[in-house]
Amino acid sequence: MDIGTKLKSLRTQNGLTQQELADRAELTKGYISQLERGQVAPSVVTLLDLIECLGTTPSEFFRETEEEHVVYS
Repeated sequence: MDIGTKLKSLRTQNGLTQQELADRAELTKGYISQLERGQVAPSVVTLLDLIECLGTTPSEFFRETEEEHVVYS
């Protein structure tokens, strides 16, 4: 899972700019940009704060979108 891509996707779904998310999370726009491009990794505390600012929960954020198919032989 690419955390930066997931953050960007949630941010755009919520109609937020990088600056608006940065203001909500008390971070800089530049840091949000670097996160979304995978240039930096957030601390656990920062990631949890961003997830909350984006209106979701950690379990929803880390849920895989594709179903796993189990094959029995």
